[in-house]
Order: sequence, then structure tokens, then C-alpha cells
Amino acid sequence: MASRGYPYTLAGFSEEVDRRPLFFVLPLPATRVCNACGLVPHVKALLPCEHSFCKPCYKQCEAEGVVACPLDADACSAEEVTWVNHPARSILAKQVLCWNQASGCNVTTAAADLPRHFFHECAHHVARCPKCDMDTLASNVCAHLQSHFGPSSAPRAATDHRTQTVPEEREPLPMTSPEAANGSSTALSANQDQLKEIIDALKIIAAAPTAGNGGTDAGNWEARLLQETLSQMRIQIGKLKDQLMSSSRTSMLINRLSITALWKETRLSSSV
Repeated sequence: MASRGYPYTLAGFSEEVDRRPLFFVLPLPATRVCNACGLVPHVKALLPCEHSFCKPCYKQCEAEGVVACPLDADACSAEEVTWVNHPARSILAKQVLCWNQASGCNVTTAAADLPRHFFHECAHHVARCPKCDMDTLASNVCAHLQSHFGPSSAPRAATDHRTQTVPEEREPLPMTSPEAANGSSTALSANQDQLKEIIDALKIIAAAPTAGNGGTDAGNWEARLLQETLSQMRIQIGKLKDQLMSSSRTSMLINRLSITALWKETRLSSSV
């Protein structure tokens, strides 16, 4: 937005407005402006050539009582220079535009009142967006930042913690006490002993001679006895599998036992 008004920079009138561009509603007389630096001084030196300068610029032109105009090189004595004092109240009472006019503020006020309006009343201060490096109103910077999310990304609604749904409680994992661990260890030891007994029994059965005279009553009775024993052992092996499956070592022993039992059953079946 282009700036309106007539820009001038004051010097020597007020610390609150000096050295800052002011946009006056009406133009100032050209004789108010230093012809060297362009400032509007509180006190100016008017040379016979009708050029005027502020004090700092005049000191650069004067040497040993002789003043040489930097614009036309006309020289004059210091006595020929006219000093003009412009009262502060006359210039500070003139109407100026707000320093934030470029961002949309249309307020006009006396130059003396501009700082109060700017620092305490104006709502058109500008902030620079950290995402796009674009100037935006400070009062709208958060909405501007949210606009970078796109139309499909709506701001999340605030949640009242008093009505927030409590997450479903999950059943905690069972804790194993030292007593329960000791009991499990004792049971495992007993099952291992029982398994050892079964293995020993199978070794005895495997070492026993098969019924060579399969047609005799004694041979038939021995075969039936072995089959019944193997059937009972298979049942016990199944139970031990369920109890001891968590132990990989025990599982290996059970598998070996099952293979041996099946092998023995096949052998007995063939002999009968």
C-alpha cells in the first residue's frame, strides 16, 4: 500500500518524533527544509543566496568567518547569515498520518500526539511471518500461520479435560511372586523326575525280548501287556507335554519319548 501524505523528518523538536519520517497531511514551506540534508530543523541558517541549512550542515560550510554555499559556491561572511527559529508548537500541532498507514491505519493526529496513538492505540502493527517471510498484522499472525496448513487442515478443537474420555484400563500383566516361582520350579522338577521314570521304563521294555513264539498263550499275554503299558505311557506323555511344553529341553525329551513309544508299538504290532 502506497504511503499518503507529505514525508518530512524533523530535527530538534521532540525526541519522540525527531529523526523519524512523518507524513504530514499538508506540505510544509520549502524554506523549512535544509537544502543539504533534507531535514526540517528547529533552527536554520539562511544564506544571502537564499539557501538554508541546519546547524550541522552550516558548520561544514563555515571556516574562519567565511561561509561557502555548497550548492552554488557563493561565499559570504558569517555576519550575513540569518538565523531563523521555528517554534516547536507550530510544527508539532500540524496533522500527520499514523506510522502504520501502510498497514491500514487511517488515523490522522497532531504530530505531538502521534507517539501515544502509535504505542497505545494503534491496532495495525506488523509482524513478519516466519514461514513465508511476508508482513502481516500482528493481531492476525496466528491465523496467518494456520493458513499455511491448507483448507483441509482445520484447527484442532480445544478439549475440556473435565469431559475428556478416560482411556480404557487394560488388565495388567500377571506378576509372578517369588513363592509362585518356587512352586513352579518344584512342579517342574517333579515332572522331570516322572519323565525320567517313564524313559527308564521304556528302556526296560525296549530291552525285553519280543515274543518269539507269538502263537502261544504266554506270548499273546506278553504282547497285550506291552500294548497296554505303551497305551498308558502315551496318555502320560500327552499330559506331560501340556505341563512341560514351555521348556524347550523337556519338549525335546518328550518328542524322543514319543518316537520311541511309537517305534515300540510298531514292533509289537508286527510281532503279534
